[in-house]
Amino acid sequence: MKNWRGILLIIILVSASITNVFAQRNYSFSEALQKYEVSSFDSAFLMLTSAEKEAIRSKKINNFYHLQLVKAEIFHRKADFDSAQHYIKLVANYLLETPNNNELHLSFEMYFLNHYIEFSILDSALYFLNKVESAKNKSENIDQVALFYHLKGNYFNLLGRYKEAILYQDSAILFSTNKFLKLKAVLEKQLMHYKIFEYQEQALQLNKSLLLAEKIVSANHWIYGKIYEGFGYSYLDFKKFILADDYFKRSHQILSAQFKVNHVFIGNIYNLLGITRFELYHDSVSLEYHHKALKIRKTLFGENNINTSYSYTNIGNYYNWHNLYDTAIQYYEKATNIRTQTFGFHHPKIANAYIKIGNLYFPFNTENALKYYHYALCSSLPYEADTSDYFYSPEVPENFVSRETAIALSQKALLFSYNQNLFNYDTLFYYKKAFDCYKGLDKLIDNSHKAGVIFDIPNLENTYNLNHKKITILYWLYEKTGDPQYINYLLYGADRTKTYKLFDEIQFNKSNTDSTLQKITDLKHERFLAEKELINAQKNDSLNNILKTQIIKIKQELFQHQSYLQKAKPELFYFTSSNQIPDYRIIQTAIPQNTAIIDFHISYGSQNVIALFNDTILCSNIPLNKTNLMLLKKYFENETEIDTTYLSLAYSIFSSAFSLTLRDMLKKRKIKNLIIIPDGEYWLIPFEALISKPLKDIPGKIVQLPFLLKDYEISYSISLNFAYHWLTNQNKIKYDKEILLVAPVFDKSNVCQLDNLSKQYQRSISDSAFYFNNFIQNNMISALPFSEHEVLNINDLFSHKKKKSELLIREKANMNAISEKSDSSFRIIHIASHAFSNINNIDFSGILLSGEHSIVFGGDIKKLRINADLIVLSACETGYGKPDYGIGIQNLAINFAVSGTPNIISTLWNVDDASASLLMVFLYKNIISAGFESYVKSLRKAKLKLIKKNRYDAPYFWAPYTINIY
Repeated sequence: MKNWRGILLIIILVSASITNVFAQRNYSFSEALQKYEVSSFDSAFLMLTSAEKEAIRSKKINNFYHLQLVKAEIFHRKADFDSAQHYIKLVANYLLETPNNNELHLSFEMYFLNHYIEFSILDSALYFLNKVESAKNKSENIDQVALFYHLKGNYFNLLGRYKEAILYQDSAILFSTNKFLKLKAVLEKQLMHYKIFEYQEQALQLNKSLLLAEKIVSANHWIYGKIYEGFGYSYLDFKKFILADDYFKRSHQILSAQFKVNHVFIGNIYNLLGITRFELYHDSVSLEYHHKALKIRKTLFGENNINTSYSYTNIGNYYNWHNLYDTAIQYYEKATNIRTQTFGFHHPKIANAYIKIGNLYFPFNTENALKYYHYALCSSLPYEADTSDYFYSPEVPENFVSRETAIALSQKALLFSYNQNLFNYDTLFYYKKAFDCYKGLDKLIDNSHKAGVIFDIPNLENTYNLNHKKITILYWLYEKTGDPQYINYLLYGADRTKTYKLFDEIQFNKSNTDSTLQKITDLKHERFLAEKELINAQKNDSLNNILKTQIIKIKQELFQHQSYLQKAKPELFYFTSSNQIPDYRIIQTAIPQNTAIIDFHISYGSQNVIALFNDTILCSNIPLNKTNLMLLKKYFENETEIDTTYLSLAYSIFSSAFSLTLRDMLKKRKIKNLIIIPDGEYWLIPFEALISKPLKDIPGKIVQLPFLLKDYEISYSISLNFAYHWLTNQNKIKYDKEILLVAPVFDKSNVCQLDNLSKQYQRSISDSAFYFNNFIQNNMISALPFSEHEVLNINDLFSHKKKKSELLIREKANMNAISEKSDSSFRIIHIASHAFSNINNIDFSGILLSGEHSIVFGGDIKKLRINADLIVLSACETGYGKPDYGIGIQNLAINFAVSGTPNIISTLWNVDDASASLLMVFLYKNIISAGFESYVKSLRKAKLKLIKKNRYDAPYFWAPYTINIY
């Protein structure tokens, strides 16, 4: 094999095109092919020998040499390389004598294309790919065209370009008339699905291959081994390691029965068994499998093949796990050197390899770690850069998006941030370098969003942890230098992930039904791909001009769609077009004199509090007691009376959130309006119910307590960007009607059976009972008698004031009716019902209505386009959710913000039906009296009035209602 390799190499898999090439030659040959396809190699060889005699007798020399290719393939499958070499030489010598034999030349080149792809020899594969591509159009054999697409798909798979690979496999499936080739293309396509995040859901569709295989081959055919390998890949991707291991063992059983030990398929399956055993903590068994794979691959491919490098990496993982770092690094560096020879320096696989070595050095050798992260950045960017300045603070090209660049930047930033070993002599210098890396990471995320490509950022890294670290560093830099640029960066860093979270909900939501928005998203993605290709085509003038023309055309079309969206749906246009917050001094111009924005950012054990006034800014870093936050949250949810525990907790949190300096500034400037941007657990606490003075005893009347509600009108926003948008874009829509009132009531006349609701809920998620417990009584949905009084009283109030309103109650309060009305010009939509919060997935939080589909899920709400100025969700837990540090909170109310509503009143816990009804009447009296000018002021006055009702003076009754602005 080694001696012959210098001249020619053989392929591994059969060329399915052989069937069509020879289908009509003679009967014995057709029979031989059938035997060959079902892996009856010995029978196929005898039949091929018979067909040879017929070809010689009839003087069909071309047929004779086609038969030699098939014989060579049979011996290659059996790993008898010396015999295979004999037949390949026969064909090669014949082709040298007949240079114009186009048909046989094309088949021969196709075989070698297949071989070099299977052996991961990319340069040779590309050479034959180009030769075959130029020749295939002359062939009338449709299966040769299909085979070419199949092999080209496999080639792109090797390069890691999985989406393109899948497209070529689709073409192979479409063109092929040969069932065996179609089966292989279907299998390869599905094996690639698991590698792409968007296609994880489809990865387990390999049963399609099984169904197709049952019609073509026997159950012990090698193709079944590859299908089981595919199932194992999918379960490995889903981290179901026991199932993956089981499928890999079944694959090994089939493949080892047909092929010799030194076969590429056997090496691959040993490698996969080693990976699953490693994940199952069978370390010694895992190492044994990886060494078996390495031995086979070195025998087949030699020392410097990409497949061999994978075994080196896996063995390195074993030594890394056992803290044998020097040995692990040796194996990683061997793997990296091989991959660099195979793919070249600028390739994601090379960048990943350098990152892996850098991570290994990180804990104990920061200098070497920095060196390898530098290599990773140079590898992932489309140009070389070796200056020391780049070494510390790289510039990311405007149109370049790379996951590997992001990882390398984040790791470098984290390394600089630690301020240890290499960096301990000049903190300011290295903190600035850390920040430079963070800027590069931010720019990369910006580019990613502009392109419409989300590549595990912002879920990458620890990106959130890095963001916390960045905020801490920026605060420190501002404190040490007094440079206002650090304040802008600080605000931007604190705001970016919060803002992008909601951008993503709107722009990249798969359930989005707005065709214009979808077209804008698609065009942005097209522009990104074209611009990225332009970067890689600078030396190709003709391609360069084509791409530039294409980009101009895309930009023109994008501008047309954005202009239409801006006129037709301005709110939606803003949310999907803005991706940065302005300079804080610009924001200050929008802040009224009596208003302050207080932005919280929790980082590790402390909190950064940034207070923005119309002419100044105040930053403070204060210790945080998360335990007190959670204790107060539980108190709010369960206690209907106030005691001294509440007084202690409520004041403790107030004094922690508001420094003495901030309190003095709020008082001196006579601030009356606070826009709070919470973080973490602060999202679960109503600031209105905090106590602004220390008290030991409870006064005679609860109304005498110094609630923060008495001093300020308080609203909440998910980010500074949205607060600025709300301040500068007050609603100017003219409404036909003032309010739509919705209440299903759930009394005996229309109460819903639990079974029906559970079935509807279980179609999406299995733990429905947990979320229904709050409103289930006697296997029935508990009635809400006061909800009917609530909407009827509000309706009477509006009618008395000659304001137009509309009622949807009982059976009329269904999803179809609301969908029809949501586009109508109602200023306010009020929903009084049951609701539940699914903290694991807001799309499966829901509101209960009447009708067949009683549950309106969060995902359904996103599909609506609601033009209302205010949504009031008079139901339980509509504002409750799972808060994440740095990205706000995900709750049911967010879905209404996505649908286009700038003001939303929601609840933080289970509300009392009777007090809710009374509070809502107070609210709307205030709204009408104020001429619909200030919902925040109206809600505050309603709460103060409810507190005066001794029965409902505890925060449990009035504090859960908060107003969020977008």
